[in-house]
Amino acid sequence: MAHTLFNGYNVFFVPAADVVTTALSLLARAESSPSSATLLAARTHETMITLQQHLAIIATCVDKLVARTCGTPAQGWGYFDDGLTTYVALRARLEAAVALLKNADKDVVNARVASGGLMLPNGDGGEDEVPLHVYVSSFNVSYLYFHLVTAYNILRKEGVELGKKDYMVCFNETLGGKPLLWKE
Repeated sequence: MAHTLFNGYNVFFVPAADVVTTALSLLARAESSPSSATLLAARTHETMITLQQHLAIIATCVDKLVARTCGTPAQGWGYFDDGLTTYVALRARLEAAVALLKNADKDVVNARVASGGLMLPNGDGGEDEVPLHVYVSSFNVSYLYFHLVTAYNILRKEGVELGKKDYMVCFNETLGGKPLLWKE
């Protein structure tokens, strides 16, 4: 199968890899912060989940993206994995998520996104088939960006010096390192 610029892999997997790479960059900034000891437990509000949980969810969303898109078993990473309580553990999980994306078969991804379906619970105790591209674009990708932006916001709230460039740098690398929204 010929790979065109606009295909399932490029539209969903490349940006997902950028999200995880940005999460890794934010994790490194958090780890090097003077307040690093408290940052993984930080939240935007007392009723919200922690930075650690947001980063773990990013990896879990990638796991589900790859498994459901490629038709392969998921790694089984939980959304609230309590074993990811250190920077080392979170970095390893996020790096494993990048590897899942990079090792996915592009032809399988493109074929399944173009024509595949996914059975999802419908709320009435049954399941409905949803086109795979609808699941990925409407649910999975929005989760990835939500948890990345929230992780960024937690770090800003906690005083970590971050700017738009810290968020955008990985996305711009995908564009050949050409910043679109600011000048150096």
